[in-house]
Amino acid sequence: MQYKVPQFIDHEAKIVGPLTFKQLSVVGVGGFICLVLFFKLEGQFFTWIMSSAVVMSIFLSLTFIQVEGMPLITVIGKSIGFFTQPKRYIWHKKNSGTFVVKQKVEVDSFNSVKEKPKTFRKSKIQELWSDIETK
Repeated sequence: MQYKVPQFIDHEAKIVGPLTFKQLSVVGVGGFICLVLFFKLEGQFFTWIMSSAVVMSIFLSLTFIQVEGMPLITVIGKSIGFFTQPKRYIWHKKNSGTFVVKQKVEVDSFNSVKEKPKTFRKSKIQELWSDIETK
């Protein structure tokens, strides 16, 4: 028996027309701010139109502009979190213990080269420096 595998599971449901719930709530907040401005600026219709245009353009850009597949409001939230949280710089020490160098030693009568491995250790200063760096 074959089972259907769900696809597009990261797809949000559309509530009103092409708007998801998050988008609808952001646009609704912008509309509410415009409504409050309408009652605060009673006799100044031109001022209300200009301020409402600014407010709605900001909220519509937060709703519909995407940066690398993420909504602009998410990008702004993540950037605020990045700048407010403390930074951690983690240094991983490389494994730099002893190492092997092959050195040509002698040539036989058959013109073949024999190689003898020679190991080198770090100097005392390098060992002290690595001890200081890791503590």
